[in-house]
Order: sequence, then structure tokens, then C-alpha cells
Amino acid sequence: MMDHAARNNRPTPLAAEALARRVGAIAVIALIAGCSNDDGIDNTAVTEVTEDDVGRCLYFDEDTDDEIEELPFVIDCVGPRTHEVFSVVRVGGEDVYPGFESLDQTALAECLGDFESYVGISPFDSTLFYSWLVPSLDSWNREDDRDIICIVGPGNGSTIDDNVNNGRLEGSRI
Repeated sequence: MMDHAARNNRPTPLAAEALARRVGAIAVIALIAGCSNDDGIDNTAVTEVTEDDVGRCLYFDEDTDDEIEELPFVIDCVGPRTHEVFSVVRVGGEDVYPGFESLDQTALAECLGDFESYVGISPFDSTLFYSWLVPSLDSWNREDDRDIICIVGPGNGSTIDDNVNNGRLEGSRI
């Protein structure tokens, strides 16, 4: 079992509420390896997410619970999508869980640093909203989970527009 918790970079009530509705309050439990279905979604266990998943699109709907088993990747970023993975940061060097606060601070710094190189504009000048998932004590100890997953999306509850940079946020400069 694996838990992740998320934070956002802009604590405005509307943006925080929109993200909370999309991603949940946010514990992500990964139990099942990836499988694909007919709706264009490839449900992938959080433990399966790697640096190779940077640029993959996600779709969190309004009914996303606080706890989910998988990340809902949109196959080939075709169809409705709400977020993209823009960085996967490996936290290394510690056998003992550093604690949520420490991981949260690491995520803030790492995701902030990676945002501009992915989107092409500072997050403070962007209309986009970013957040992250960090390992929980349980996933750290049981799954050897050491990855912080940085995600980016419109932040206003909308989906990613197909007309923006061929439907991708990478290099979109928005």
C-alpha cells in the first residue's frame, strides 16, 4: 500500500479548492499495477511512476476520492485531461522517513525549480497551478517509495485545451 500527500504552490481559496476537488485531500494509495481500459485512461499504480512518465497527462474528475489506488494517465494525452506530470524527484540518502513536513519542503523547492524548465515561464507569471505528491510513512517503509511527483494543470477546474501547444503544457509558456 502506498500513500502520497499533495500540496499546491498558490494557496488561493479557489485554486486550492479546485485542486482539492480534483486530486482529493490527498492520500494516494497504490495497490494495483497499471491497466488500460476503453475510456482512454491507463490506471497506473503510484509505485510504477518514474522519470519516464514526465509529460504524461492525467485526468482527475470531480468524483475523485480523497484516497485513490492509481494515477489516471490519459493515453497519448488524447481526450479530456486536467494535469501533466512535469517532474519526478527521487529523494535519496535516508532510510528513516524524514517526515511529511520535510518532504513537503523538498517538494516545494524541487517542483518550483522544475516548473519553469518544463512550462517555459515562471510559476509566478503563469496561469497554471502546480502541486505534488509525496511518500507517506507507510509507502516509505513498505514500498521503498522515495519519489515526489510534481503535477501541473489549469488550476481553475478546467481541462487542458487541445489548442494550447498541441494540447501539452510542456513549453506552453502560459
